Amino acid sequence: MGHRMGEGLGKHGQGIKVPIEESSQKGRRGLGFTLPTLDVASSKFNPEMEVVSVEEEVEWFPTQINAPPPLYELDSWLKIGPKKLVIDDEIQFCDPSVLQNVLSSKVRILF
Repeated sequence: MGHRMGEGLGKHGQGIKVPIEESSQKGRRGLGFTLPTLDVASSKFNPEMEVVSVEEEVEWFPTQINAPPPLYELDSWLKIGPKKLVIDDEIQFCDPSVLQNVLSSKVRILF
């Protein structure tokens, strides 16, 4: 057919002279897309060389100056009594009208 070694294909030898490389496509990358730094990074990863250091200063949570109370004092805070079945009278930390509105809304949702 007239092909000579070292010359490209075509009437005037203008075609490619080297064979087409095999596909090295990884994942959904485009055909022929290569990113040498990405390939090197993925092939030579050593988790022992990875050092992640994050120092975070929490500003919204106050630092504790005093030591926590001992276990015997915490146990003394526990009050054991009869089982409570209704919360109609739990108004120590909540306005009674707010509690009644919440309870009436809860009844409407359940029925």
